[in-house]
Amino acid sequence: MGQTHNMKIKQKQVQICLLCAVLLLLPAMVQAQFNYSVNAGGATITITGYYGPAGNVSIPSRINGMSVTSIGFEAFFLSFTNGLVNLTIPDSVTSIGANAFWLCGGLASLIVGKGVTNIGTGAFAECGYLTNIYFSGNAPVIDGYLFTLEFFPPQPIICYLPGTTGWGASFAGQPTALWLTSKPQIINCSIHNGSIGFTVYWQTNAVVEIDACTNLANPCWLALATNTLTDGELDFGDLLQTNIQCRYYRVRSL
Repeated sequence: MGQTHNMKIKQKQVQICLLCAVLLLLPAMVQAQFNYSVNAGGATITITGYYGPAGNVSIPSRINGMSVTSIGFEAFFLSFTNGLVNLTIPDSVTSIGANAFWLCGGLASLIVGKGVTNIGTGAFAECGYLTNIYFSGNAPVIDGYLFTLEFFPPQPIICYLPGTTGWGASFAGQPTALWLTSKPQIINCSIHNGSIGFTVYWQTNAVVEIDACTNLANPCWLALATNTLTDGELDFGDLLQTNIQCRYYRVRSL
C-alpha cells in the first residue's frame, strides 16, 4: 500500500499533517552524553564535547530544560576515538562552530536540522569517511571552507530536501543531490483565487494518486487525480467548496 501525506484545510487556514516521519535511513539512535556551556541569558546552550557510546548519536534539542542552539568550536574534535559513526543535529541548532567535526575519522553520515544557518571554517575538515551530509533546511552560510585535502580527500555528497533554497550543483566544493525520501512529499502549499494548490514531489516518473476526504475519524477517500511525476514533480490545484468546513488530502504512491 502506498505511503501517504495528509493536509487539512479549515476556513482560511491550511495545515499540512504529515502522517509518516521522513525515513532517515539510519539505525536507531543511542542515548548520548554531552558536555555543554550555558549561553548568555541562561536559556540556551552550546554543545562543547561528547563522551557517550559509539555508533549512531542524536543530539537532543533540549538539555536540562535549555534549548540546544549551537555546536561549539572543536566540539567533536577527534571523535573517531569513541567510534562516532552517524550523527543527527536537531532543528533547534542554528550554528555549527569552526572545526566542530575536525578529524572525526569514523563519521560516515550527518543529518543537519533545518535551523542551521551558519557553519564555521573547517567544520568537516579531515573527515575521511564522511560520505553524505543531509540538510533539512536552506543552504547555510559558510565562514570559509568546510573540507580540506591535506590528509583525507573530501568525498561527501551534499543532500538537500525539495522546496529548500540556496542550493546549486555544488556546495562548499562538493556535489549536491536531492534528498529523496521513501514517500511522496507535499510542498509549496498555497490558497489563491478560491483554490488550494500544492506541489507533489518524489521520484521521476513515479505514479501517484491524490485523494481527499472530509473526516479522518471515519475516512471515505475520493480519488481526485492519478498522475505520473514527470521530472519528479506535479502541480495540483483544487477549488475550495464553501459548504465543506474541513478537507483532507493524501498522496499515495502506486
